[in-house]
Amino acid sequence: MTVLNGKEPAQQGVSSNQGRLVHCLLFWVVLLSTLQILTLAVFFAVVYPQISVKSDLPSGFFTEGRKGEVKEKISWKQKPGMLSNVNLINDSLQIPKDGLYYLYTKISLVKNTTGNESNTSRHFIKVKRMDGSDETDESLLLTVDIIDGGPHQASTSGYIGGQFLLNAGDLVYVNCYPPAKIDSNDSETYFGIYMLKEV
Repeated sequence: MTVLNGKEPAQQGVSSNQGRLVHCLLFWVVLLSTLQILTLAVFFAVVYPQISVKSDLPSGFFTEGRKGEVKEKISWKQKPGMLSNVNLINDSLQIPKDGLYYLYTKISLVKNTTGNESNTSRHFIKVKRMDGSDETDESLLLTVDIIDGGPHQASTSGYIGGQFLLNAGDLVYVNCYPPAKIDSNDSETYFGIYMLKEV
């Protein structure tokens, strides 16, 4: 009896200490969680909008503009929501700032179903350089051949892309020569640009 009575107060003291420790730990967990939530709320409400400056680098994505026409200079229309600081002037992209740009385009020809012979079209990206007053120079930037092998071959495509230093006012456009009928499906014929860095 005496031994049991001697152990009971010690067990009560341990249980009491454990209870206080658990309550203390729960208090700190709740306090730290609340502080973390408040810190994140302040960060996203005040700090984040200041450090996440919206990019004003020019970019754009265009799709074929005149369906079913045979033409040399490809016509483009803006893809909704995919244009930033770039103007489309007479089917040419006007470069808004001096910089290093990535240009890319894919041209797909409508399948030749009338003849057995193959036809080759050349796909170009060209630029009309501006000296600040007039169009001065017309330069070839990229080229690739597109071969349409007749009725038994699927319609063929040419994709080209590359990085170029371009100046404000330069006009960039896409040609297909000889003129050909272009597949106007958005995933088959497109033209895109984005600025890598200002120079």
